[in-house]
Amino acid sequence: MTVAFFDFDGTLVKGDSLKAFLFFYFRNNQSKLLLRTSFFLPYFIAHKLGIVSNNQSKAKLFQLFFKGEKRELFLSRAKQFSDEWIDKNLNTQVWNKLQWHKKKGHLVYVVSASIDTYLLPWINRNEIKLLCTEMDLSNDPISGKWKTPNCYGQEKVNRIVEEINVDSFEASYAYGDSKGDREMLELVDFGFYKSV
Repeated sequence: MTVAFFDFDGTLVKGDSLKAFLFFYFRNNQSKLLLRTSFFLPYFIAHKLGIVSNNQSKAKLFQLFFKGEKRELFLSRAKQFSDEWIDKNLNTQVWNKLQWHKKKGHLVYVVSASIDTYLLPWINRNEIKLLCTEMDLSNDPISGKWKTPNCYGQEKVNRIVEEINVDSFEASYAYGDSKGDREMLELVDFGFYKSV
């Protein structure tokens, strides 16, 4: 048996799905988008200057943009975004490689720092397994916090090894495009960086 892991943003899809989701979510309320963006700007600058980590910056973004949103509205817009945006923005070459793995009977995972609420509808339609950052939706309105750590860098490996024993497979593959995928690419037999 063979297992294959695919990063999502910049690998399976072109561009940054979180950025696209923010614009999609607030598309009918540009003033709210601009206001929350202005609140986030100092954290964005601090991240770019190396003062705060990717995880800290991203956690603040989610709380600033989504804390206080109604759960049903959040889930509805996440599903709508999933249905409308993902297929239109697939990287055809990488998608074809994923389909090749599936046709060979390989176990296929998407391992992503993106959130489950808009990934899951697409994942379920395509019968793929998912390891990702999971939103905490236990409260309504939602807190904007995560239920799991941000699935980025070493956390991708942590989630994989909690799920399966990679060494038990005859072969293992991983596909990624950024420094957040480095540890995952090093975990497998065949790691592909910005290539398939």
